[in-house]
Amino acid sequence: MPKSLIILTIVSVGLIITLVYLPKGIVRDENKKVESVTKSANRDKISEVKTSDVHQNILTDQQSGIYKRLKNEFTNSSSNANKIIFADSLAQFFYALNRPDSSAIYYEKIAQLKPEFKNWKKAGDVYYEAFRLALDSEKGNTYGEKTRMFYGLVLKEKPNELNVKSNMAMTYVTTSTPMQGIILLREVIAQDPDNESALMNLGLLAMQSRQYEKATERFKQIISKHPANSEARLYLGISFVESGKNEEAIKEFNFLKLNEKDPVILQSVNQYLQKLNQK
Repeated sequence: MPKSLIILTIVSVGLIITLVYLPKGIVRDENKKVESVTKSANRDKISEVKTSDVHQNILTDQQSGIYKRLKNEFTNSSSNANKIIFADSLAQFFYALNRPDSSAIYYEKIAQLKPEFKNWKKAGDVYYEAFRLALDSEKGNTYGEKTRMFYGLVLKEKPNELNVKSNMAMTYVTTSTPMQGIILLREVIAQDPDNESALMNLGLLAMQSRQYEKATERFKQIISKHPANSEARLYLGISFVESGKNEEAIKEFNFLKLNEKDPVILQSVNQYLQKLNQK
């Protein structure tokens, strides 16, 4: 499933409507409050995960046997090197089951055992995926905090990891300080005007706040530079529908119908085409 679809279910409309396109002067006034967006995360120590393996109780008998064996090996290993091996196996085990929240627990353990850039980034990436998939707001907030913690460490070492900064920005949107996320996205666009991740996020935020003309501009910009981005094309079509531009929407949906293989995208395309053709 296209992961960005999940973002639309977690972004609060009320927090976004006036924030995404605030005049830059207002944003500059806010900088004093948020100029240390990543610094605070950088200072955080990697805390021990307190979350239980929330999905072990829905495993099949065979999967449960594999999990218990790997968990025992991890727990009983006497060296960090062996613990890392089995933590990685557990992380991949849960990720293959489409359980990034459980997977992230073990990627975090790897980052604790061997704190270095690639491990921080992997833990951050998987926690970010768990954040986007979270249906429970409390869990989503927890995964967002974890994401910012690890991405903060990544950005401290490599400040120009723009996709990391773009992802990190989205975790602020549902917090009490959403402006921090908007500022981060603008920083990315200022440095790289065609950044695919930041443009996608800004487009999704514009859709969520029903600013479909703005969303259309973002998705068109993505497609002009990244024509293979089928998610952007799908959202462009939806934005056209919501803007009353049905002919343009049909054109985008027909393109996807002929060229896209992802069944989830195709299902959405067919549903929209069916509705549009009935008008």
